[in-house]
Amino acid sequence: MKKMYCVLTLFLLVVLASSAFGAAVYSEWRGAEGAAWNVTTNWNNGIVPTAKDKPGVQDPNYSKGGCKAFGSAPYTITSPDITAGITVACDQFTLGGTNGGKLVIGGGTMNISEYLTMGANQGENGVLYMNSGTIKTGLFVNNAHLFIGQKGIGTVYMNGGTIDLISVNPGNLRIADVNAMADGKLYLNAGTIYANDLLMPYAKAGSIDITGGVLQLIGNDTATVNGFVTAGKIITSLENGTIQATYNSGTNRTTVIAIPEPATICLLGFGVLSLIRRKK
Repeated sequence: MKKMYCVLTLFLLVVLASSAFGAAVYSEWRGAEGAAWNVTTNWNNGIVPTAKDKPGVQDPNYSKGGCKAFGSAPYTITSPDITAGITVACDQFTLGGTNGGKLVIGGGTMNISEYLTMGANQGENGVLYMNSGTIKTGLFVNNAHLFIGQKGIGTVYMNGGTIDLISVNPGNLRIADVNAMADGKLYLNAGTIYANDLLMPYAKAGSIDITGGVLQLIGNDTATVNGFVTAGKIITSLENGTIQATYNSGTNRTTVIAIPEPATICLLGFGVLSLIRRKK
C-alpha cells in the first residue's frame, strides 16, 4: 500500500511539474510610446513574446506565452512601435487594463498563435488603432477570434491595413461577446477585415460603424448582417448612406460595405468626367 502511495505521489508531482513548465507566462508591456517591441527591457519580465514553435503543441520548456498591453497603475498607457518592415509575434494578445491599454499598428505584421482580445475582464478597456500593416490570428491554434469587448470595453479604429482571422484557422469577429456589461465598438473607415462569422450577442446599437473599407465573412451571412442593420447594430456615418451585404457563391464569401447616397455617387461621377475632359 505504501509503495502504491509513493508511485501515485511521484506521478502527481510529474504531472504538476509538467503543467508548471508548460504554463503560459504573460509578458506585460512597460516600454515608452513608440518603443521597440523586440527589446527585453520593454517587457515586465524581460521576455519578448513570441509565437508557439509547433502547431497545436506546447513545448514543455516554453514560457513566453502571450502578451498584454496594459495601462495598470502606475504604468503609463503606451504602445510599441510596429511599423513597416517589422514582424512581431505572441501566443495570445490581451489589450486593456484597469486604466486602459492601447496598440497602434502603423505597418508591419503581428502574428498571433491564437486570439486577440480587448477588454477581457469587466472594468478593463482596450483600444486598437489599425492604420496599416497586417494582423493574423490563429496561426497555430483553432481559436483565432478577435474579441472587441469580451467582458469589458473594446474599441477598434480600422483606418487601413488588414485584420486576417481566417487564412490559417477560422476565427470569428466577436463584439460585446460575453455579457450585458460588455461594450464593443468597431469603426471601419478603411482596410479589410476577414472573419469566419460575425457575432454580437450583447452589442449595443451602432457597434459597427462603416464609412469605408470592407468586412468579408465566410459563407452566406447576408441574413445575419441585414438583421444587425435592421436592429441598428451595424450603421454608417455616411450622410444618407446605406449598408450593403453581398454574397458571392463562387468564393463563398459575404462582403459588407457602406454605399454613399446616389447623389454623392453622381457628383463623384461628374468629377471624374470633368477630369477626363480636362486631360483631353
